[in-house]
Amino acid sequence: MSNPFLETDEERRAREEAADAAEAERLAQHMARSKTRETAAPTRKIESTGQWNISLIGFPTDQGQPVELGIDGKTVYVSREDGIPVRHKVTWDLPKGPSSDVTIKVGVMDFETTRPFEVKDGEHIKFEFTQQGLSLKQQKLPF
Repeated sequence: MSNPFLETDEERRAREEAADAAEAERLAQHMARSKTRETAAPTRKIESTGQWNISLIGFPTDQGQPVELGIDGKTVYVSREDGIPVRHKVTWDLPKGPSSDVTIKVGVMDFETTRPFEVKDGEHIKFEFTQQGLSLKQQKLPF
């Protein structure tokens, strides 16, 4: 490579054209890779388990005050009443319709809530009780 301060106008133009050509080639390769990624076969489709997979984590219990989980009006899980925080996974068949109403009752906290969950948003739901409060997540992949 020659010294850019001592090159002639023709040498400078030739050097700049070579740099422009190299940049154009680099961009063309980048666009080709991007196009390949866009047209590549999709990743493996997430298969349905055919069931809700609901995780209950950290909810307090006490004598006579269990944690209960209901799906579409049916009680599907009742925890022990032993004072040990709940850590349990409940599976239940998916509804025939697009959604289910999930109810959680926490006796110790005198708390009850019902929320609709859409099957299309994912079959895996996590209710977690932490020091910050109730954490609720729904996704297509297992937790």
